[in-house]
Amino acid sequence: MKTKILFFVLLLCSNVAVTAKPLSEQDLQTWMQVAPQLQATFEKHQARLAHYDLDFDKGQAEALGQKAKGILQKEGLLNEFTSALQGKMTVDEFFVLQIRVTRAIKEVTQAMAAGAIPNDLQRNIAENIVDLEKTQGLTAQQKAMLRKQMESLFAATQKQAQVKPLSADGQLVKKHLSTIQAKLAKQP
Repeated sequence: MKTKILFFVLLLCSNVAVTAKPLSEQDLQTWMQVAPQLQATFEKHQARLAHYDLDFDKGQAEALGQKAKGILQKEGLLNEFTSALQGKMTVDEFFVLQIRVTRAIKEVTQAMAAGAIPNDLQRNIAENIVDLEKTQGLTAQQKAMLRKQMESLFAATQKQAQVKPLSADGQLVKKHLSTIQAKLAKQP
């Protein structure tokens, strides 16, 4: 199951992009309704589509969506993918949303990871500073030197913990991240 999700995300995952209009709640809800079916359709045709080198990590979502649609057309799969969308959106609209949502997921997970590591490290350093005072066998000078080093390390982790704010797309996706993950985990 995880491999299926990983393949889908890797196939369509990309970096955060700047777009004029943020994703709307309705965009995301519609995408969540059709994404599991499209994921199943992609997996069904994985062997036919895997050899195409379409880099979703770079470029405008609209241009990448057009390329992806062209690939589906070339492979004779466009009608099947259009049917899988159940009239809720066009293939072009799906690819643009898919790219934007996966970019936002990546942005959110990177921000969460960046924020979690320094916080854990800071907590450990703070505990070690407190424990340092209780440590026997060290001179006051040695304790002062170690405390200074730990405080310096603590300050460095604080700088790392200052994660840039999420984009509007990232904020919306973060709000629905567990629902998105659940929908992608279970396919029709």
